[in-house]
Amino acid sequence: MKKRKLMQIGEAALGSKTNLFISSFLFLIGISAGVFLELSMDQEGKLDAAQFLNQYLFTDGLSAANYGNPFLSSASLNIFLLVLMMLSGLSAIGFPAAHIVLIYKGMALGFSAGLVLETFSVGGVPLLLSSMLPQNLLLIPTFIIAAAAAQSYGVSVLSAKSKRYKKSIRSNAFGTDLYIAVYIVLALLVIAACLIEAFIFPFL
Repeated sequence: MKKRKLMQIGEAALGSKTNLFISSFLFLIGISAGVFLELSMDQEGKLDAAQFLNQYLFTDGLSAANYGNPFLSSASLNIFLLVLMMLSGLSAIGFPAAHIVLIYKGMALGFSAGLVLETFSVGGVPLLLSSMLPQNLLLIPTFIIAAAAAQSYGVSVLSAKSKRYKKSIRSNAFGTDLYIAVYIVLALLVIAACLIEAFIFPFL
């Protein structure tokens, strides 16, 4: 029974290949926009951002005394974004908001990666691999799947309201309880990623 439930959660999370493709494409757009934003900044803005980056990577400038617990800060932000995505799917017509969150995540990643490479040149490559890759191996697919799930659920609910498609959609739509279960699993992955960022990255 548990195995069947897990399979249902997996199917609901992945949705259709089309939704996953759309989510992945929008995430790549976000990354591209973030890189473009970093390249278009003036030198003063880049200098300020680079100083912050140096402080974050090589000093205790983001210590608990100044910025709070790094795990709580990262987890609270990412969980908040995940909740927004979940609510956007529940509102049916609001599911595009999940795509906006996904693009925002891509922009943040693209901007950070571009800044690291421009600041440290070739030396930024191992820095990217050690400081950004570990947690994002979990965060990136988590948010892509979250957007795809929100779209799948939102479209199914919206379509089910039409009498013309109600019968055909009933077998494909997954219930609210299953939809929420998907996001609980995704939230656990976010917490795992934030633990990696907060407690493993400092030792890399």
